[in-house]
Amino acid sequence: MKTTKLKISLLFSLALTVVLLVAAVTTKAADSTSEITNVTLTEDGVLSWEGDAPCYEIYLRSEDDNESFYLENGKKSVNLNDEFFNFTSMNQVTIYAKVDRDTQYNPIVHYDLYFAYDDTSANPVYTVTQPSGTITDVVLEKDGNVTWNSDALWFYTTSDGTVSYPSTRKYDTVDDFLYRNSGDVVEYSIVSTLEAGHYTPGELAAPLDKYSFYVKRDTTGADPVYTVVEPIEPLDIEVGISVAEGVDVKADSEHVSLKGYSLITAFPSEKPDGFDEEYLEPLNAGEWYYVALELAAADGYFFNDGITVNVNGGEGEYEIDQANVGKRNSTIVVYTKVKATGAEQSTLSFTGVENIEAVTKNVGESVTLPVVTKDGYDFSKWVVVDTDGKEVEGAQSYNEGATFTFGTDDCILKAVWTEKEAPVIKGNVDETPKTGDTSALYLFAVLMAISAVAVTVSGKKIKVR
Repeated sequence: MKTTKLKISLLFSLALTVVLLVAAVTTKAADSTSEITNVTLTEDGVLSWEGDAPCYEIYLRSEDDNESFYLENGKKSVNLNDEFFNFTSMNQVTIYAKVDRDTQYNPIVHYDLYFAYDDTSANPVYTVTQPSGTITDVVLEKDGNVTWNSDALWFYTTSDGTVSYPSTRKYDTVDDFLYRNSGDVVEYSIVSTLEAGHYTPGELAAPLDKYSFYVKRDTTGADPVYTVVEPIEPLDIEVGISVAEGVDVKADSEHVSLKGYSLITAFPSEKPDGFDEEYLEPLNAGEWYYVALELAAADGYFFNDGITVNVNGGEGEYEIDQANVGKRNSTIVVYTKVKATGAEQSTLSFTGVENIEAVTKNVGESVTLPVVTKDGYDFSKWVVVDTDGKEVEGAQSYNEGATFTFGTDDCILKAVWTEKEAPVIKGNVDETPKTGDTSALYLFAVLMAISAVAVTVSGKKIKVR
């Protein structure tokens, strides 16, 4: 009986000891700080560290490969040369401190180390380093494939709220999925990071570098075509309405395709719900009209969300069509308000003649020049003179009754005259000697003398009788 009691007592003591030992080990693991300190990597590839975790998992990552293995029984060193691993120029090793090998998730702590690998010599050389993360040589193909270069190991891409999971790939694809909540254009970003692969997308490590650009999708062909585009900011347009010429629109031809933009219509008084060309006729000078303009971005550009529009010639205020609000677009509709002006006019006035009033007409209209008279003069022509009355050199001259067409500048026409010659009367001889004719004077004197002698002789004869 005593022997049985002794055996039971011994078994109980042994069981209690085992329980206490397990509890001690468990408590030690639970209480372990598991800090990973004094991490070193020698040039010949020996990685070592200090810590009190019972188990460690080593994870090697490069651009082309990844590998993991466990170190148990407190082992805290490994020779990387012993691993069959595809090392590249930039590599990463992560040391996970774990409670045990079976714990797949939630390691106690982890430590990341980046190193360069040089195998140009007989013996590979390992160097602890830190990637700059600078992203270069970004290329977007027409089919949506994107490639880039960087010394970073981890990358993720973003596009209007969509975030990809970190990867060591240096390529990605822009596809139709990215355009589901946007217009024709999305902002696409490539982000390099020290992401070690143990974060979720919502817990991304701070970026090393970020390269962003805008991608336009063209679906007019059999297959979508993707191109890099730049935002137009601001958009400069000039709008004018005249009674004579209707609506005139000018835009920045470098950024806005002249073939792609057109006037939709003009509306009096209030902004319309639709478009109606009948509103274009008639236009009244001095009235305000709403103008709806459909503009297309030139190749390589797009209209960004929140674009600023400078309207020159209008009221200055504008509104973006609701279909374009909150999106990036290749085409955009802009409403603005413009006052209609009268037709452009010029004035024709006259000088060198009396009682002819000036005439004002629309540019391009014509009048027949008047037929004018002046006593003692003949009309020669109309000539163009300046405000000082001097003839304008090289200007056109006009005959009376000619057609004059109004240009953009006012014009003064001066009448040119020539004096008439004195008339010659035939059939009546004037016997009166003319001044300067001395021969006639001599003849006149001789005749007077003969007449006097005749009178004297005649008188003497009378006395004799």
